[in-house]
Amino acid sequence: MNANWAQGKIIFSDIDGTFLGIDSGRVERNYEAVASFIEAGGLFTFNSGRMHLEGVVPDFERIVNAPQILSNGALIQTVTGEILREEFLNNEIAEDIISMLGQSFSPNETGYECFMDKAGKRYYKVYFWAKPETVIQMHHMVQKKYQDRISYYYSCPSIIEFMKQGASKGHALQFVKHMYEQQGISLTAYAIGDFHNDIDMLKCADVACCPANASDEVKSICRQILCHHSEGAVADLIEQIKGGL
Repeated sequence: MNANWAQGKIIFSDIDGTFLGIDSGRVERNYEAVASFIEAGGLFTFNSGRMHLEGVVPDFERIVNAPQILSNGALIQTVTGEILREEFLNNEIAEDIISMLGQSFSPNETGYECFMDKAGKRYYKVYFWAKPETVIQMHHMVQKKYQDRISYYYSCPSIIEFMKQGASKGHALQFVKHMYEQQGISLTAYAIGDFHNDIDMLKCADVACCPANASDEVKSICRQILCHHSEGAVADLIEQIKGGL
C-alpha cells in the first residue's frame, strides 16, 4: 500500500448523525481513521450547520487540517479561526422572519436561535425548532413571502434554518476546493452527510457518501452508503478510500 494513499484527497464531514455517535457521543474509530488519513497526506474538515467546533467535537484540533465550514456554509474559517468568507442574511429579512413566526406560533410550541458575526450585528442564519408539522408550516409561510430571496434547510425534521440565498454547504465546499486549486493543489472531494442540509454538499462533491442512518432523500444521491454513524461511518469511508474508492 502506498504510504501516501490519501494524497490529493479531502473529506468534508457533517457532524451530527455522521461523525459523532448517538447522543453526540465520541466514536473513537473515527478519530483513529482520520489521524491515519491525515498522516497519509489527506485533508479533513467539517462542513456543519454548527457555529463552533469547540464543545461540540472533542479534540477537533487533532483531526482538522483544512478550513472549517460552519453555519451551513455561511462561515468559512481556517483552523486557527481566521475568517475566509462570510455570507449574511439580510438583517431586515432575518428580523421580519423572527417577528412573523413569533406572532404566528405560540412560544410554548416553538423556539428560535440566531447565529451572528462576532460583533453580534449581522446574521449568518436564523433557525426555528418545533414539531415537524409546525416546522413545515413555518417553511411555507416564509417561502410564500420571500420566495427566492432566501435559502432554507432542514437539519432534522424538527428544525428549519433560514439563510442568505445561495449560501450552502455545497458552495462552501466549492470555495475551499477552488482555494486549494489557486495554490496549485488539485483535490478529489469526498463528502459525507445524513440529512437535507447536506444535499447540496453531497451534490457538489466528487464522491458523495452517507451513513446507513441517512434519510432516503440523501441515500438516493450517494455513491456509497456506509455503516451507521454510531459505528464509525467516517472511518468506514476512509477505509474504502484506502481500498480505492
